[in-house]
Amino acid sequence: MKKILYNIPKSLNSIQKEEFIECVNFLTKKIVNIEYDDYSLILHLNDIPEHEIKELKESLANLLMEIKSKKIIKEKELKSNIEDIKPPSLYKEKDRFNNLFLTEEEIGLLDLLDKKLIDIAKKYNSTMRQYPGLLSEEVMNKSSYNHNFPQNIGMIFDIPHDYYNIEAYRESKDSNYAEYSGVYMQPCICYHCYDEWRNNIANKVITAKGACYRHEVPWKKNKFRKNEFQMREIVFIGTKNEVLTLREQFIQEVWSLFNTLGLKGKVVTANDPFFFNDNFKKGMYQKLTNSKYELLYKSKEHSYISIASFNFCDDVVCKSYGLMNLNHEYYYSGCVAFGLDRWLVSIMELDDYGLYKAKQHLQGES
Repeated sequence: MKKILYNIPKSLNSIQKEEFIECVNFLTKKIVNIEYDDYSLILHLNDIPEHEIKELKESLANLLMEIKSKKIIKEKELKSNIEDIKPPSLYKEKDRFNNLFLTEEEIGLLDLLDKKLIDIAKKYNSTMRQYPGLLSEEVMNKSSYNHNFPQNIGMIFDIPHDYYNIEAYRESKDSNYAEYSGVYMQPCICYHCYDEWRNNIANKVITAKGACYRHEVPWKKNKFRKNEFQMREIVFIGTKNEVLTLREQFIQEVWSLFNTLGLKGKVVTANDPFFFNDNFKKGMYQKLTNSKYELLYKSKEHSYISIASFNFCDDVVCKSYGLMNLNHEYYYSGCVAFGLDRWLVSIMELDDYGLYKAKQHLQGES
């Protein structure tokens, strides 16, 4: 194990520092942990030769230059109830959440929560769908997710149906005998909706739930951040005004549910985790145009966790899928995404009385 100390320039503001540290995670897979304060970071590296350390330092310098050159757009706060937090703490003193499995109580809570979200979707004439957990290469390419966020994707590899290949793998357990199948593990649900609309637009609002997969940095995984997680999405298309209006209505509905459950946090402008320099401008555009809002839960550890996002996709995705109205104008689209596991952990962090009240509401008793 080796350690590298890297000084963070004092000229970086807090937003730039946060983005710099986030991007450092993807410079090499040899990073197993990062420690940092306001002025320096320590990289813990696993079995890295000297020439790779030199390359890493060059990459750090280049990344720093890119971060410095970016225009910084501060988040705008749309809603907040954080000032309402008063002693005694609203959190359970001892963490009651188990990261290995869900208990019967947690499964029940998750089902009740999901029913509330379905009720919100149904209120706006949403139709329900159940999609596969995999995406074809064609759909992934159309979405451009693999171009914009390659650090997040997971692919399926399998053993070809060839006797000698199968036998060789049985004997060696060598993963080099596996081949890429042309299939991706879905990072989100919404691309299935666009693919369905490509053939038939029977309903302009769709809601679906499923397991999603993202390649997370190993040392950053915790009870909120996982490689596999459950997501509920509400996806919708229409005119620009229809989509923006519907998104605003969903923000109001979800904020009301969040407050009723006794959770604390805020709704702020946000951007997707673009990593490459040619995509940084997209993140700036998202914040400048308010095209992405996130509902941030303030956790027991006082960190902010995104548990829902409210996205305006303009007409970009619809153009990629060729979705047009009768006047041959491209539809606009939006998406509301809920990290169900994160909602569950948030509720389970409440103290005993808070959890009791949240359960009452989810069961329709309050």
